[in-house]
Amino acid sequence: MKGWLIVRSGVSNSDKTQGRMLAISLLASVAAVGIMAPHAAQAQTGGEAATHDFNIPARTLSEALADFGRQSGMQVNVDADEIRDRASPGVSGRMSSDQALNRLLAGTGLTWRLNNGFVTLQPAPQTAQASGDTRSTVNLGSLRVEGQQSGGNGGFGRDGSVGTGGAAGGADEIFAAPRAVSVVTREEMDRTPARHAADLIAEVPGVTSAVNRLNPGLSVNIRGMQDFGRVNMMIDGMRQNFVQNGHQGRNGQMYVDPELLTAVAIERGPRSNVYGMGAIAGSVDFKTIGPEDILNGESDRIGARLRATTGLGGEGNGVNFLGSAAIAGRLTDNIELMAAYSRRDIGDYDVGTKGDDGLANFTFTGADGLETISRIKYASQLQESALIKARWTLGDGHVVQLSYVGTWLDYEHVSDTRTGLLDENGSPWKRLGTSSITSENFAFDYNWKPDSNWINLRLKLYHVNTRNRNYTTARYPVDATAASRVDLAWAGGFCEREEIPTSWVTPCGYGYGMDQRLRTRTYGVQLDNTSRFDFGGGNVLTANYGVEVYQDRAHSSVIVDREGRLIDTYNQYGRGDTLNPRGRRSMGGLFANFEVKNDLYTIGAGLRYDRYWLKGTTQILGVVSTYETRFQRLLSNTCRESAGTYDAGTCQNLTAGGEEWAIANLANYLTNRSIRPRWLDVRDFYDYRVDRSEGRFLPSFSGALRPTHWLELYGSWAKSWRPPAINETLMTGGHPGDPIASMFANPYADPEKTTTWELGANINFSDVFKENDVFFAKFGYFNTRARDYLYTSMQNNLPGDNISTPTGLGRVMFVNNRTPMRFQGFELEARYDAGVFYAGAAATLYTGKKNIFSQDLYPVGVGTSKYDIANEDGSLTAEAQMALDAGYPTWQAWAEAQTWATFNVLNSVAGALIDKVSVNAGIRLFNRKLDTGFRFIHSGTGDLIMWSDETSAMRDMWPSYSTLDWYGSYIFNERVRFFASVENLTNQRYIDGKSDYIAMVAAPGRTITGGIQMKF
Repeated sequence: MKGWLIVRSGVSNSDKTQGRMLAISLLASVAAVGIMAPHAAQAQTGGEAATHDFNIPARTLSEALADFGRQSGMQVNVDADEIRDRASPGVSGRMSSDQALNRLLAGTGLTWRLNNGFVTLQPAPQTAQASGDTRSTVNLGSLRVEGQQSGGNGGFGRDGSVGTGGAAGGADEIFAAPRAVSVVTREEMDRTPARHAADLIAEVPGVTSAVNRLNPGLSVNIRGMQDFGRVNMMIDGMRQNFVQNGHQGRNGQMYVDPELLTAVAIERGPRSNVYGMGAIAGSVDFKTIGPEDILNGESDRIGARLRATTGLGGEGNGVNFLGSAAIAGRLTDNIELMAAYSRRDIGDYDVGTKGDDGLANFTFTGADGLETISRIKYASQLQESALIKARWTLGDGHVVQLSYVGTWLDYEHVSDTRTGLLDENGSPWKRLGTSSITSENFAFDYNWKPDSNWINLRLKLYHVNTRNRNYTTARYPVDATAASRVDLAWAGGFCEREEIPTSWVTPCGYGYGMDQRLRTRTYGVQLDNTSRFDFGGGNVLTANYGVEVYQDRAHSSVIVDREGRLIDTYNQYGRGDTLNPRGRRSMGGLFANFEVKNDLYTIGAGLRYDRYWLKGTTQILGVVSTYETRFQRLLSNTCRESAGTYDAGTCQNLTAGGEEWAIANLANYLTNRSIRPRWLDVRDFYDYRVDRSEGRFLPSFSGALRPTHWLELYGSWAKSWRPPAINETLMTGGHPGDPIASMFANPYADPEKTTTWELGANINFSDVFKENDVFFAKFGYFNTRARDYLYTSMQNNLPGDNISTPTGLGRVMFVNNRTPMRFQGFELEARYDAGVFYAGAAATLYTGKKNIFSQDLYPVGVGTSKYDIANEDGSLTAEAQMALDAGYPTWQAWAEAQTWATFNVLNSVAGALIDKVSVNAGIRLFNRKLDTGFRFIHSGTGDLIMWSDETSAMRDMWPSYSTLDWYGSYIFNERVRFFASVENLTNQRYIDGKSDYIAMVAAPGRTITGGIQMKF
């Protein structure tokens, strides 16, 4: 049996009671306590002999089944792979559910049969399947289709396209997946328009973003981990690996346009699939719209969609315009084309006025003393995007797709950090100049799915090219006298000399513009196949296996100009920006997953082998020490003609007779203090050639048990790893504008290793409070143990320091945390839908103790070891003797084996994990044309451990807050829909939880928007 659909008939009264009590307890506890969270399973109810009025037009089978569920009251579980790209002729009239199902399946190549109270959907004999969509997806297994308002037919899994807009507007499919997975549907996105891409994932359990609302870049955090590929951030399956190092609040950004999305798929935890390489925290895939989102069913030959949103009544609060236009057509039965364009115009905005928690975060020193800021300046962003897709269905299951996604952004170049002083525009953030982003994605997709259980082959070739340009205008000191010296220094040519005179170094640090350009190019190949084997008795073995390879190429340049004139001789960064180094890193992996499934249980096992290659050169500034013996000093003093102690005869004797002559003929040779042995220290660079390659086998196991039709228990265990990135290994250079702090490379950084296990449950009930209502819930516990986690340390010993204790602050480096870290907690996602009324909830509760940090005393080695040179009398130095007593052959061996505890942590992992909860509830009126509701979000308190120790941690870095939003939409007719929202209804003043802790930009206050969508 190649595919299956199960519809269970009848639910007992005891089951209804259990479901009602469980639904009440879960939803009420989330709303009241705010500590529970996430997903769920799926309801299976049966049809009865009663007749119903059906009115289902010809459309895709997934849409037709959704209409069937709504009109019959039945809930359908179906393998997404079996209905992908199939069309239904529809059905109209009053008849039984059996008759309607027969008509819906006519010509689809599928049939159904009744077996022991179950309706089983399976391929009709001797009927070839329709070929599959090539869009990259996440395989969620069997899904539930039931009668809720559909928000489109956007695919979001690598193994099949599925409908959106299920219970409470979400994706029901996640509640059939025995793992931690979430989907943000287009319907959910439209409730409150996303000002920043981070708003798209605000309600997803276990997921946050280190958002800086003055910067359009998105950095996704899953379960406390982010940056450098820990979260595989993708657009249509294409990795977004762009990195721009700054103050370490974020190290890795992507740029996506919410207007062109149909869904966002989030996998929490490591996976042994085509997207799992290096992604120790999980993945997030932003799925763009396709022809099926624009065309109205299989019969449409051409279609168009227009969308526009803007601020209303002077309360738009910086939302000037969000809009898009898309057109799609079927040139033939086998060729589909689509093109879309979008524009987003965001401006400065007001913060809220209510609530005093964290008021210090909004108070700064202005011209008239302390001022509380009420408006965020420099938030303007203009984004334009384009999307093109062409799809060919070639017959015999072959499908080819070409796609292009491009986005262009212009925004203010603003300092990462805020100061305690307001500038002339009343902003604590300093405007440095202008910034722009260009991100382009090209993909070739091929899918071959013939009428065979052995083959469902998918191939993707892609290229991502992301470029960032930051222009910093010339700076001048505030003091007028100091400013005049800047112009004098440049006019006098002092700043363009090969060596700047000491007295002019400070003035020459001003008065020039700087054009910084960063570029990351990613080339990737993904190939996988899925085979299915039916062993009879409902037992099916599924094997998914394949390969992924990608390479990142990073490039940077910095050009300095003086009033428009390029200055080649004055460039503190050299030929490139060493804080964003040039280099290449490649990764490749093989994987295989096997799963045995029947009605009672699922057992799975996977194995992947990943390998990375990193090459480059770097230097580390340290102390190079040379040991000078007594005889060497004597020879130097005696034989150097410029020395006052030069003696030609003695020099000749020393050269000929060596130290033996000196001992025999110079009475005070062994006691002369002026020639006693010494070390000569010179600050110089240690050269490191990075040529590393390492591979690792990573096993995984999973299982699920379904003791009743309404409960599925699941668990998993997996190993994962992440090799160091280019920046973590090669980054070096001075902190711009701060001569005290410097960044140093770490060519010895080790890969991160993780072990993750999870336990969870999917729960589903129907007829809980009324006929045909549904309740879904997904509850899970996760526990990740990470070894050698890389973080930014601000206190590091360098080669040649030759000390046995840590040095002071200012030496910044990526180092491995030698203390294992824990990321653990509970997640919940739940939904209830009764047609007229619906509600949903999601929550995350982190548990366990705060992580602590320790690092190597010498992360890149000791360099020259003074203490391992014996004393003049042949005895060991005190340090070497100490090392020997401790069981080490040398002091160098001892020093390089030492670790020490530190709290000098400077990136996202330094912040405490923050609990959050979201609840939404709405009603549908006037035959479901009007949909309106409220959304409540609560974020817990978070602090920061940095600079010193835990006792002086920055407490309440992210104060707790709660916001309330209203949303509504009205379907005027089948082609026109209006929508509106009021975000932050109570006008709360707050900073997004777990946002960029360096920038600490306040979130928007009350914002009122309205919009329209038209389809033609």
